[in-house]
Amino acid sequence: MRYELGMARAALKRMIDAHVALAKAEIGLIASKAGVALGLVAGALALVIFAALVATVGTPLFLGEWIFGSMGWGILHGVLFGLAVAVALMLRALDFSAARLGWTLVAAAFVGFLVGGVFFLNIPHAGWVWVGDQVDVQTTLEIDPAYRPLVVAASIGALVGAVLGLIVGAWKGRSFSAAIGGLLGGALALGAFCAFTAISFSAECAVGLGIAVTLVAWPVFAVRPLVDGTFDWNAYTAQYWPGLTVEIVQETIEQVKLRLPDMPSRPARPSMPGRGGQK
Repeated sequence: MRYELGMARAALKRMIDAHVALAKAEIGLIASKAGVALGLVAGALALVIFAALVATVGTPLFLGEWIFGSMGWGILHGVLFGLAVAVALMLRALDFSAARLGWTLVAAAFVGFLVGGVFFLNIPHAGWVWVGDQVDVQTTLEIDPAYRPLVVAASIGALVGAVLGLIVGAWKGRSFSAAIGGLLGGALALGAFCAFTAISFSAECAVGLGIAVTLVAWPVFAVRPLVDGTFDWNAYTAQYWPGLTVEIVQETIEQVKLRLPDMPSRPARPSMPGRGGQK
């Protein structure tokens, strides 16, 4: 009997070990197949993300090349659009109303339309051409007519900017270095701006510039309450504080205190003679 029981126990152990080995083999096979499947799914997701990136990056480039004749406009508009939408989402998180974002977008589009229309008609270029012709007639300067508007615009802008920068720098900085810095900064800034306005823009470039101005002006208009300090931070942060609950709990505690009966004071314990310093 002892021998037969030992043989049965050994057989049972071998059967259990065989089943465990079979389970391990099947689990390993399943894990291998699951790993392959997960790898294929991950590859598919990576390709979907790649396709989305190609679409989001390639579409502005294609539109810039197709509509405006240069991929540079597509890059510029894509970057500005992404930044503008990011600012709009952040403002929505701060509880800015959709109506405010909407009318600031309309205002920005109006500004972009005006700027694009001005450069579409080449009004600044025509103005600098007239100024250049007057300089050519009234002075002895000999400037190539092809570059005359650009040179005159840059020169006049730099001169006016230097004077304004010198005044502003000396007034704010109250020092010689600040005045010189204002002079140089004003000359470079206004000179570059006037030179830019002297360029003769094509219709595509004027439209592209108007769109760029719209995308820049929209977040600038939208964030004005944050800049001028009119945004109510207290009201915004109060939304994330359970003020009503805290107030009700405090009122409840006060009501409970009022309804509790006054407990008599505990009498002092009598002291024994000769203990605790008592005589």
